[in-house]
Amino acid sequence: MDVTARARAWIETDPDLAAQKEIEELVAKNDVQELSSRFSGLLEFGTAGLRGVVAAGESRMSLAVVALATAAVCDVLEAKEPGAKEKGIVIGHDARHKSQEFAALAARICASRGFRATLFGPGVWDNVVPTPLLAFAARARGFAAAIMVTASHNPPKDNGYKVYWSNGAQIVPPVDAWIKDAMNTRAKVGAKAIVAAAARAIPHTAPSEDLRAYLAGALALRKQPALSLRDVRIAYTPMHGVGGRVLAQLLDRAGATGLASVKAQFEPDARFPTVKFPNPEEPGAMDQVLALAKAIDADLAIANDPDADRFCVAVREGSGQRVLTGNEVGALLGHYLLERDSDPKRALVAASIVSSPELSAIAEAFGARYLQTLTGFKWIANAALAAEAKDPALRFVFGFEEALGYTVGTLVRDKDGITAALLFVELAAWLKTRRMSVLDYQREIAKKVGVFASAQKTIALKGDVNAAIAGLMQPLRASPPKQVAGEAVTRAIDYLPGGELPSTDMIALHLASGARMLVRPSGTEPKVKIYCDVKMPFEADVLAVRQRGVARAKELLEALALQSY
Repeated sequence: MDVTARARAWIETDPDLAAQKEIEELVAKNDVQELSSRFSGLLEFGTAGLRGVVAAGESRMSLAVVALATAAVCDVLEAKEPGAKEKGIVIGHDARHKSQEFAALAARICASRGFRATLFGPGVWDNVVPTPLLAFAARARGFAAAIMVTASHNPPKDNGYKVYWSNGAQIVPPVDAWIKDAMNTRAKVGAKAIVAAAARAIPHTAPSEDLRAYLAGALALRKQPALSLRDVRIAYTPMHGVGGRVLAQLLDRAGATGLASVKAQFEPDARFPTVKFPNPEEPGAMDQVLALAKAIDADLAIANDPDADRFCVAVREGSGQRVLTGNEVGALLGHYLLERDSDPKRALVAASIVSSPELSAIAEAFGARYLQTLTGFKWIANAALAAEAKDPALRFVFGFEEALGYTVGTLVRDKDGITAALLFVELAAWLKTRRMSVLDYQREIAKKVGVFASAQKTIALKGDVNAAIAGLMQPLRASPPKQVAGEAVTRAIDYLPGGELPSTDMIALHLASGARMLVRPSGTEPKVKIYCDVKMPFEADVLAVRQRGVARAKELLEALALQSY
């Protein structure tokens, strides 16, 4: 079937009249390029669920795709999870374009299938909910699954759909494969009948007690609850997302009264009018909060991404602020939590393989257990749960990934930018009592484990993304380089066959100096990413050493030159 015929067939089964018209106009214009993009196969669960541009078509975030995905989730729960209908499904959404519409449809579909369907309701912020709060509620109230409609930190035109399973963590194989198969089966009939059957279904509404329970659980994560947070001045932005009021309430309850927010970015706004890209890692995204920090002489400038599962922080450096990388924050929080732990030898910490190895060195210094996982927080959460089940004496303390994702303890089995912010504020307050800065604490850690530095390179892909990925990865896999920037490659590891980690399209190059390079396609964007980590011996001027390390990492990244393969 050619793409025009596929588009016409989709029109017949799409329950959204506006979407039908959208596709009809593309067919009438014979826009084969756009039709090919919209009908390149159903959206599939990647690193963090379904993600795509909000538009009509099987390869877009549309009402039809949400309907197929939700029906598929129900199919799999019925087949694989005894008692799932009674345990129920909770559904939440952020403030992005069509988030409320997608979530309401998902809730009606779940209810129409006989599940105790609960739509997250009043008590947070015009019915929107931060992702960590939904993940908390899913586990705390024993739901069989949870659905979160969010595109996290993606561009404004995107939306997405995350699924959490009965363990409170995002789905991993084989569950994602089961849902994919069920979606494809459902797509043969189409979404129209699914939506029609759900038209009169009425879901429950989540009680506001979920927010109160989450805030109480977050406060219980503090390592020094008697420590006053009043002396920490904080500039904050939720970046037009849905975490602002929740974080403000949490810090207020913790006694942190020095919070000032960027007013222009505090209200949820699907347009994200003051940022080009609502991701704290992107250049310029932190500009307004950094300006506020300078104006109020803040100790910290902090940001959440739009669904508040990520956390970014800048610390005072001289007369300005320095934005810390995800790897730096991971090391700082990991060290603080282990240092204040009553029995670190029973503590478990984890990080994704593309994150800095520094947490591993910190864990070793404290005698703690360290787990390395695939990229994506779903792997960290599920690996931690498996380790705890195998050895009940272990206590999961902390996990992180370099893309600004952190989780503290077991309150939420996913990354949580709200509780991470609270613990970082506590760290800053404790350091003040020691007359130390955050950068002083970095130096203290480096004295113990060495100086770690990291850098990344991204290769954007166009056209046939799968072919482009193969064109980069296959030659590297078949014939890894013997040296990079004059340094011998001592070991090349292909993770595609599986082994110490589940199978994934990634190649690691270990160099003579101890540096490590990782090459992998992105799970959410048309890109190939290259990561480089180096370790340098401790010197008193840690910042200068780290700068040399970053420079060397960048040199190695440029020298690899994947385009030549």
